[in-house]
Amino acid sequence: MKTLKQNKAAMLPTSAARQHQFLQRAGMLSFAALLLGVGTASAQQNHFLHAVAKPTWLDSSTLDKHHAIQVVDIDGDMDKDLFLANGQTESMLFMRNDGTPTNPDLNIQSGRYGLENYPIHSFAFGDMDNDGDQDIVYQKYGVYGSTVDSIVYLANRGTATNPDFSGTAITLFGVTRVSYVYSMSLVDLDNDGDLDLLTHDGYQHLMYYTNNGGTTLGFTSASVPSGLTPYPVNVALAHFAFADMDNDGDQDIWRTYEALSSSPKLAFIENTGNRNSPTYGALQEFPMGIDSIYVGTANRIPLSVSAPFDIDDDGDTDILSYGYFENWTTLFENTKCDTNNTAPIVTQSSNTISTGAGLSSYQWYSVDAQGVRTPVQGATSATFAPTTDGSYTVRAKKTNGCVAYSADFAFVHIGVNSVADANLWNVSPNPVTSELFVQSDLTWLRWEIIDAQGRVIRTIAKPTTNSINVSELPQGIYTLRGQAADGKSAISRFVKK
Repeated sequence: MKTLKQNKAAMLPTSAARQHQFLQRAGMLSFAALLLGVGTASAQQNHFLHAVAKPTWLDSSTLDKHHAIQVVDIDGDMDKDLFLANGQTESMLFMRNDGTPTNPDLNIQSGRYGLENYPIHSFAFGDMDNDGDQDIVYQKYGVYGSTVDSIVYLANRGTATNPDFSGTAITLFGVTRVSYVYSMSLVDLDNDGDLDLLTHDGYQHLMYYTNNGGTTLGFTSASVPSGLTPYPVNVALAHFAFADMDNDGDQDIWRTYEALSSSPKLAFIENTGNRNSPTYGALQEFPMGIDSIYVGTANRIPLSVSAPFDIDDDGDTDILSYGYFENWTTLFENTKCDTNNTAPIVTQSSNTISTGAGLSSYQWYSVDAQGVRTPVQGATSATFAPTTDGSYTVRAKKTNGCVAYSADFAFVHIGVNSVADANLWNVSPNPVTSELFVQSDLTWLRWEIIDAQGRVIRTIAKPTTNSINVSELPQGIYTLRGQAADGKSAISRFVKK
């Protein structure tokens, strides 16, 4: 599948041709807001520019009138997976992300960790029991007022990396039984450390339940936050998703809805209160550069909004739309961080690598020969002391909320008996085009050339000359490591032009 960046080249056409193509082919589109808190003083600094029709990294071969979408890292591999529910068949579709946090590759899976055994109509994921993995709250579609309309909780009996939903669902105590819940979210709206529940059904009931805390999974019905009102009576279907769009620590809202006599709308509502007491301002339709012509015709129904996530891990919020009737997907990419990101630079001092201080957060990763990044547990500061040689990168979040990765850095331990490179050898020229010269008075057992992924690509045993031909190496940054007969070692980096 193509990468996200390659899909940018396939942006939709502009002007009247774009409108005609989208309205005829896509029909009514619903929106899955893929939302992640971003760091700006104003939500309006976000801007949705790129629109990619049917992104090739998303397997849409079996999409069929799915109306509820949630995005979650279900398998703990640091990227986001996708779940969709079909209200007609009450079946769940699972797309596992086989790509990376920056380049997704979503593929439909036959297994769904046991969720294929449950008739799910609408749902939300969250760590309800605080054990580090993702549980699920859901409702089965049924007759209004019947017991099957209860909103139930299903615990993940597995782990964060190997989920297991084979247990028994239990009814959530304190949650009112209503039919046709089209949208639900688990979100900590009162900033007390547990997940609260917000639901909206087909009868214009907007319900808010605060979590009682503890281990009983009980909820208490509460007043809907100020300014957040149910959709009007003439709205056919409605969905919502939460995200901190302006990085002020509270939860803003995206809403999508369709009035019976007009086209569907995507709207944003900013939380003008605070993280403890939310207050919602005016509804803004088609904000931040989103063009209404993508939404669809008035006689088709929009269904779906997802949970938050950042599709390309650059620190801003992207939006995925889904057309219920045409099974048409469209990505709206937020370009806020495209121009506000500078990759962090990694340097080595002794056996420690580091990057610039003063950033918001850090995470170091090891990088294997295939370029797969694995987070190093506990390596979350500006400096990091690897225990093994290899390639590493750091993911740094800036104070403006944008995220960037450093170039892969080839780390090589300096031995206990090592001294400064200048006292052991002199490696020149640097940069080099063809011949690299090593000047030293020591006897060397071997020289090794290591690439940016930490792989030893050439070994010269007991070198007899003071030069190395590097003309066939691709351009890039390399490490020359030497092991001397007296047990000393030396390293130098060089640039191949």
